[in-house]
Amino acid sequence: MFASTDNHKTNDRFDAAVENPFEVKKQPTRCRDPLFAVLFYANIAAIVVVASLYGSNPFIVQDNANVNGGATVDYTPFFYVAGISGGVGLVFSALALQVLMCIPGILIKAALLLNVVLSLVAAAVAFYYNSTGMAIFALVVFALTACWTYCIWSRIPFATVNLKTGTTATRANCGITFMAYIIVAVAIAWTLLWTVTVVGVQDQLVTCTTDENGVTVCENFNYLFIFLLFLSYFFTHQVLSNTIHTTVAGVVGSWWFVPSESGFCGKSVVGSFCRSVTTSFGSICFGSLIVAIIEALRQIVNMARDNDDLGAALACCIDCLLSCIEGLVEYFNRWGTLITFFCCSNSAADDSFIF
Repeated sequence: MFASTDNHKTNDRFDAAVENPFEVKKQPTRCRDPLFAVLFYANIAAIVVVASLYGSNPFIVQDNANVNGGATVDYTPFFYVAGISGGVGLVFSALALQVLMCIPGILIKAALLLNVVLSLVAAAVAFYYNSTGMAIFALVVFALTACWTYCIWSRIPFATVNLKTGTTATRANCGITFMAYIIVAVAIAWTLLWTVTVVGVQDQLVTCTTDENGVTVCENFNYLFIFLLFLSYFFTHQVLSNTIHTTVAGVVGSWWFVPSESGFCGKSVVGSFCRSVTTSFGSICFGSLIVAIIEALRQIVNMARDNDDLGAALACCIDCLLSCIEGLVEYFNRWGTLITFFCCSNSAADDSFIF
């Protein structure tokens, strides 16, 4: 009898230990890595100041005496093309999202089969133009693509279910799609502002002339200024991209565990966005800055190679190394920002998502 009671108590303690194998600690609500958030705002302010000092109205045709031999420069077409491209991209992305929500499984199969067909068509075109080397290369790509498609074909149902789950969460929180479009519009506006800044800096600091052979030669080319400009550009775009990335992750996590919070502008959408731009914003800026530095260095290497300031072979090796590092950093940064985002939250849904 006493042994039975002891065993019962032991089993109760064992069940309690199994039910809660991890120690749960509520994380304090505070801003993580605030220094990098300050750096981001300083970056925006610096570009605005430089654009106001050196930038000019891009929609007014100006006669630049020190640029391109005194030729008249009109930047209006570039900005019109950028605006039209951005608008068309928004329309097609909206249509693609709607199609994705309707037929996710068919799209996955169509994308795989299209890769196989295109590689075969490339081989046929190469044979038609008697390009044997290119044809053999295309056939190798066709064989590898067909083999890869055959190997993963059985996994398409699983991928389809995951895609349907994601589209269902998006449909239940449609406000996140409009928030993504707003982020894209902000990115386009930032690109236009950055372009005005670059043009102004180039007109003030770089002197370009055309020799008798029609070759444009630029003097006073400062790679440090160009690096800082590229760093600012990529830094901002990375922050915008990672902000909407963490927001979507928070919305999906809330929808999965607390579907009652879903809605067009429900608690999950508003709460996830607020946490992305407050408590988690510093960490987002930190990871974005690391990726932006690598991307800016790659641009500098490519420019140095084009200007014959760096050997082609050496530039290729450096670019390859930076590309590998960038891929690794982006992978860890993608998950690191999500872990920081959910660990900073105090909601039950986000705690369950981490668990």
